[in-house]
Amino acid sequence: MHIVPHSQIQPFVSKAAKDHVSAKDSKNTIWFMFDGNTAQPCFCGLMQVVGGYRVKGVWVHPLRRNAGIGKQMTNELLDYAVNVLNAQIIQVFAYNAKFYEAAGFKKYGALPNGAQMLRKIYK
Repeated sequence: MHIVPHSQIQPFVSKAAKDHVSAKDSKNTIWFMFDGNTAQPCFCGLMQVVGGYRVKGVWVHPLRRNAGIGKQMTNELLDYAVNVLNAQIIQVFAYNAKFYEAAGFKKYGALPNGAQMLRKIYK
């Protein structure tokens, strides 16, 4: 996984939005691409927020799903946040809360759109 400019993700923002994944660029967001496959990209973002970081926009191209790429990207993203950025709190707003709960995240609320608010505290 490697850091990329948002311009490499931009062509797929609307496709990700159809899957309820926010890939709009925002301040303080680092974007990562899983590999060099720009025709069938898999990407995710890590946004700095007050008190920590938020997982943003984990998206796997439909033709590459069910191969464990999303889980691998998320694990690498969390590792980067903790070991490179020294994150102590990581949040995620997700429709698939079970995926993040299996990684140790705990629910702490819900958004009006139905997404669950989860966080994991590292110390």
